[in-house]
Amino acid sequence: MYTHIKTLYKKIQHNKPLILNLSNAVTMQWVANGLLSLGASPIMSQEEGELEDLLKISLALVVNIGTITHDFIQLCHRAIQLAAQHNVPVILDPVGAGASELRTRSSLDFLEKYPIAIVKGNASEISALARKSDCTRGVDSHMSTRAAIDAGVELSHQYRSTVVISGKEDAVITGEVVEHYNIGSNMLTSITGAGCLLAAVSAAFHAVCTDTHKAASNALIFYTVASELAEKKCFGPGTFAQSFLDQLSYLPEEENYVERINNSRF
Repeated sequence: MYTHIKTLYKKIQHNKPLILNLSNAVTMQWVANGLLSLGASPIMSQEEGELEDLLKISLALVVNIGTITHDFIQLCHRAIQLAAQHNVPVILDPVGAGASELRTRSSLDFLEKYPIAIVKGNASEISALARKSDCTRGVDSHMSTRAAIDAGVELSHQYRSTVVISGKEDAVITGEVVEHYNIGSNMLTSITGAGCLLAAVSAAFHAVCTDTHKAASNALIFYTVASELAEKKCFGPGTFAQSFLDQLSYLPEEENYVERINNSRF
């Protein structure tokens, strides 16, 4: 696993893939800074007129519905249509699915109408999309990742997407292939946009790796290990955010991964 992560990380650093983000306004700067720290090139847009030009040169598209409006939904539809035409993989972050029918229905519309490479959400968001649960408080999830595995498998099969369930524990699901991990700092829950940035990092890894499952799992492990190492250097949420951005800018030695990965599966 470490060899794969190292290879993809170096490709990102060398190629600096352009990642187009239709972003949650609350976390836009955080996501941009995180992608820059990783070595990717973020670009954010809210203008339909430039989407085709940008998607001709982008290597991945992230759609994050955190600050949803009807105009934004139409912007996302157009962007995902164009991404399909230009063979650009789409990473969907269905923020707050289940909290409102607008969020749930919009996310399902994207999945039903277009190819979505990766769906990244917490347990309640993924369950809501599978219509297994309508109970969520938006970005907060009190449902365990384990409780959402069946929903994730169902979504993956139905829409031929890789599903990433993030939380205290994490899972990466492609069809019947389910990988479980228990890595990561609890400090991630104390900053805004931890999940948003994970979706963007997954997009950067997918930009340099055509294997969707491999890209998602490698991105998740890199991200969560980075959060653990960042926690060791911080004093609280503010310094954790700074330390985490620093940690994303370099690849730790192999020993930081091996034991964590071997002991993380639940």
